[in-house]
Amino acid sequence: MRSSRVVTAASAAVLMAGLAWPSAQAAGVVTVRQAQIDKGSPWAVTPDSNGVAAIGTLADPDFSDGSARLKIGPGQRAQLGHVLNGKLSTVSMQPMSYDLYVNGSDSTASAVPFGANLQLVITAPTFTTLSFQPQLNGGVTAGSWHEFMQRSTSKWRTSRAFGTFAAGSDATLKQFLAAAGGEATVAGVILNVGALGDASASLDTYVDDVRVGGSRFNFATSPAREAPVRAPARAEPGGSFPAELTFISPSGGVRIPNATARVTFSGVSNLSADTVTVTPTGASVRSLRSGGQRAGSSYTTEVPVAGGALQSGGSTTASFTVRLAPSVGRGHLVVTGELLNDGTATGVTAQATVELPTPSSDDETEPGEHIRQAAHRAQMADTGSSQRLTPLAGAAAGLTVVGTALALVARRRRRRSQ
Repeated sequence: MRSSRVVTAASAAVLMAGLAWPSAQAAGVVTVRQAQIDKGSPWAVTPDSNGVAAIGTLADPDFSDGSARLKIGPGQRAQLGHVLNGKLSTVSMQPMSYDLYVNGSDSTASAVPFGANLQLVITAPTFTTLSFQPQLNGGVTAGSWHEFMQRSTSKWRTSRAFGTFAAGSDATLKQFLAAAGGEATVAGVILNVGALGDASASLDTYVDDVRVGGSRFNFATSPAREAPVRAPARAEPGGSFPAELTFISPSGGVRIPNATARVTFSGVSNLSADTVTVTPTGASVRSLRSGGQRAGSSYTTEVPVAGGALQSGGSTTASFTVRLAPSVGRGHLVVTGELLNDGTATGVTAQATVELPTPSSDDETEPGEHIRQAAHRAQMADTGSSQRLTPLAGAAAGLTVVGTALALVARRRRRRSQ
């Protein structure tokens, strides 16, 4: 199934004239939101679009803050365009890639392998579009993210005759360059869904982390946020305590269909899978050891969230019980929760501190121990010579000291109760 002409010369000229994004970009990530698309810079909806071309809520695997949505029904096209103003010999040597997701539930099965393609708009020596198409480079399966990267062997398709290549021909960028006499002018780049070869087909796609022309673009909506971790202010090693994490997506915010939570315990000694037991509400737990830290200084585990997802404009919680072995160190236990997107950290974190108190000396010594030690000292008392007390005298002295010890214990208890 070959794509027909992907963009007209007139619409490409309008698009490139309407955008004013410089071709030379500073290093780093350029975040693109819906307001910028509405203004037409750095990305804009092309004049050929009559489907959905906008910021979507689906979390991408790199930034977890949304993605560009390109969705079409029968006979439609969806495109986002960006001015490039470069030479093909240069653009082809720079990193060029994008992440792609196809929503199978809203797509015709035969259209899924096509996904969204990345097109370079060539204006000289002749007009054409060179299109990187997923079905030519490994294909797409619905329901998961795929990264497509330009390589020396990657196949591109020309929409028009280009040098010695006929319209619809497939070749590498190096081969197209050679056919153009060694150079070509790139006026812009287009993210495109359309011309599937089936007028009745529908396709719902998401695109993000686009690298082209020396820039990296992140299409984003409102990110998720986390409420404070709910945990008691104080707990005892040898006991247990409940904890809860809450993750919130604002209205129109990010949607994470496969969400979990990472919980890290730190701040005290002797933390491990043997001393920290985390029991999530109604589910099993997968344990992970933290990396790059001294053994025993932290313990990390992953717990499920309610419903297994965070919906746009909604919230979800991770509830669990923590049991600490008596050998866990005393001090301030730090509980850190982080939202995960398909197992990948999102950077959305919150902390709570739980005090694990150190026992006082009075608590460590039982009253009976005071009595035993006092009686022992009395029995070993000396009368001024090296001779021990007679059994009778020793017993009398022991009873006297025992009475004194009992009185001391009673006074301590009264002081603590006041």
